[in-house]
Amino acid sequence: VQFANLSTYAQDLLWDFGDGNSSTETDPEHIFAGPGSYLITLSVQNACGSSLFSDTLELLPPAVADFDLDFSGGCVPFDVQFSDLSTGMITSWEWSFPGGDPASSDQPNPTVTYNTPGLYDVSLTVSNAQNSDQLTLTGLIEALPFPTADFSFVLSGDTVFFTNLSSPPGLSYQWTFGDGSAPSAQTNPLHVYPDTGLYEVSLVVNNTYCGSVASATVEIVPTAVGTLSPAEAIGIRPNPTGGLLYLSGLPARPTAVRLWDLRKGNIRNWEINGPTGTVDLEGLPPGLYLLEVRLPNGAQWTKVVKN
Repeated sequence: VQFANLSTYAQDLLWDFGDGNSSTETDPEHIFAGPGSYLITLSVQNACGSSLFSDTLELLPPAVADFDLDFSGGCVPFDVQFSDLSTGMITSWEWSFPGGDPASSDQPNPTVTYNTPGLYDVSLTVSNAQNSDQLTLTGLIEALPFPTADFSFVLSGDTVFFTNLSSPPGLSYQWTFGDGSAPSAQTNPLHVYPDTGLYEVSLVVNNTYCGSVASATVEIVPTAVGTLSPAEAIGIRPNPTGGLLYLSGLPARPTAVRLWDLRKGNIRNWEINGPTGTVDLEGLPPGLYLLEVRLPNGAQWTKVVKN
């Protein structure tokens, strides 16, 4: 603390700082050990006499900003309760909540609503009678959109190809197929049913904070894998194959060809220009796959065995 002598006609001075320390300087500076109440006394004298002046100095602890909150994220809209944990005999609070409602507050323990997805900072400035302090936490609040579960599916005999239409992207997924099989976490799974019948399929989507579910009934009826007549069927040889498959009877225009793994879904895609072409299964493990050939009047699905 810097002291200033305002005495007049003083020749000799003695400062008593109330903590066992003293000084004879005119305008001394003194460091106190800690917060507290100190009786400061200044004694002055000259040849004509002496005088004494005393006053109490209140030293406050430094203001230190700190806070806590009940939630650091959620699906919009959601509320966050902030709690002031600052120390130092705080007398004022200045909160800043970018992206929040309200965007600022002078209350010690405000409640803020977040309505728009985003990553938001929070700042608190606190003050007492002698100093102030600020604490800013970057990216503290994570506000996510509420997920919406949705899907469609295409049947080919006992095989169902599911297309995930959920939003937004970046979710986790759990499919249950209604036949007692293990759930799937794939985005767009392919599932083979053991028997004909009605099956209730559910898709649960989750982000970090919340989730949504969609359900649909799938009916499996006896049908051939290829839906085209023999005259229209595309030739696919050899089957089984060690790698290359030769396709014939394709339309003249570009034809999309897709390969499906029974566990992983769509794994390879090709486009063939002209009535014949090849697709390569090199590098795939031996097993059963489905080859989809997209045609003007639908699609041909063929079970392919990789040796």
